[in-house]
Amino acid sequence: MSRIHAAAQAAGAEAPFAEHFAGWRGPWNFSSPARARRELEQAGVAEVEALREPFTSAVLARLPNPLAIDYVRLNLHTRRACGPGA
Repeated sequence: MSRIHAAAQAAGAEAPFAEHFAGWRGPWNFSSPARARRELEQAGVAEVEALREPFTSAVLARLPNPLAIDYVRLNLHTRRACGPGA
């Protein structure tokens, strides 16, 4: 994971990302889709779609199980709840 963190910090220090990451120290969150979905719903997010990258899933399907890997990207698409109680 340290290689991933170092690469992310280096990329975040360059344009066009630097202005968005200036002063940011984390947090890093490496979650499963199910856990991310559950935590976001518990936080009041109304619509959650949590997916692994298709290529990552295809690669994982071809590797032995169990498998230890450095990194899997998790994409989250959410929409904030509106109205009473939101």
